[in-house]
Amino acid sequence: MGPVVNVDHWHAAYGVYDCDRYLDSIDGSELADPDGIHTHADGLIHIHPFTDRAGGANATLRRFTGVVGIGLAQDRLDVDVLKIARHNGDRCPNGKKGSVRVLVFGGATHSEPVEVANPLDLRLEQDQVIAIVFAPDSQLIGPPPSMSELDDPADVPVEFELTPERRALIGEEPKVEVPTGAKPDVLTVQDIEMGKGDAVGPSSKVGVKFVLVTWSAGTAVESNWEDSAPLLGLALGRDTVVKGFDQGMQGMRVGGLRRILIPPNLGFGTLGSPPVIGPNESLVLYVRLVALQAPRFEVTGTTIAS
Repeated sequence: MGPVVNVDHWHAAYGVYDCDRYLDSIDGSELADPDGIHTHADGLIHIHPFTDRAGGANATLRRFTGVVGIGLAQDRLDVDVLKIARHNGDRCPNGKKGSVRVLVFGGATHSEPVEVANPLDLRLEQDQVIAIVFAPDSQLIGPPPSMSELDDPADVPVEFELTPERRALIGEEPKVEVPTGAKPDVLTVQDIEMGKGDAVGPSSKVGVKFVLVTWSAGTAVESNWEDSAPLLGLALGRDTVVKGFDQGMQGMRVGGLRRILIPPNLGFGTLGSPPVIGPNESLVLYVRLVALQAPRFEVTGTTIAS
């Protein structure tokens, strides 16, 4: 059937493999996406069609490669943004001749690669794992590292239920105070109340209550501390918030309350966030960690044998 236009939101993992390694993921966040099949910098194909050109049977690898600028044919592979151009018979650094092919990994562990006969016509599917390859035919290739992202795609909202136990951790909204003196030029954290249990790590999911204050005005510009407001759910390490918010939460424990002083380069920078936050503005963030979930698993690399 394929994805339904304006209904389905699927993800497939992909990687571009050159001779002996997977290349960096393409950051397609600034590329035009006319139909709803694209990528970010996460190694995933995001499939949520909003036109019939990308829905149903039209959700193909051809549609994706056209958006991200991958030139793929039976005898050549060109990836402009990654600066590679390979043709069948070109030699890899080890001296062996390579060829172009596309593999789809199946089985319970996605460890069984099957070569695709007509790659550009490959139908994209939910949780599919695809390798676009230039390598010697004898090369044994594992699935792309971005396969782990299928467990936790960056654009899926993070939600935590506000249970009675979590609600009891919130407490009263803190009285905001902007320190006197010069604006901070480095990230500074102060634990007002210490939490308990596991600590926040680089890839944690968190549910928080927060108050964001601008240094110059000393007043709150954003808050979700009201009882009726849901927790703000974040997947850290995904650039879903300013870097100072993300970095400043590292090491917090559930129930903890922290004040984070964020310099402009880790906030909204030279542009600010008009009309509320001006250019080069420093920020004061109060954050209560109410819920914490570590990633279910992480893949740090792919073993390749030849």
